[in-house]
Amino acid sequence: MSHEDLAFKFCGFVDNFIKEIDHISFIDKNDEIFYRVCLQKLYYALYHKMLQHDVALSESNAPNQHETIYKKLLKNDPKLAQLYEKMKSLRVWADYKLDEIPKSALDLNYLQYQVYKVLRRKTINI
Repeated sequence: MSHEDLAFKFCGFVDNFIKEIDHISFIDKNDEIFYRVCLQKLYYALYHKMLQHDVALSESNAPNQHETIYKKLLKNDPKLAQLYEKMKSLRVWADYKLDEIPKSALDLNYLQYQVYKVLRRKTINI
């Protein structure tokens, strides 16, 4: 599976999860776990989209790939770097900061739209 395929699968997961959440008895759209799962998947969609455009990085076993992507984006596409860093910080919250609430507002629909917009881009300067 390519990085691009994986990116779209992560986004498709979020889309289906949002559509089907009303049929899942143990969770709803107001549950924190709902946001955590969606934010994790949206971040990894963005991450794999970036790896698709940086073949050398995607084929390496170098540590700190997430940070390397951010630094390259900061130099070549600051606006995309801002989205990437925001999604990364939300993913860190979702995975590790169990006793905290995110510092920024969680407009999941807007974040989902922003990630989808990046996934549809043909080129990314990384």
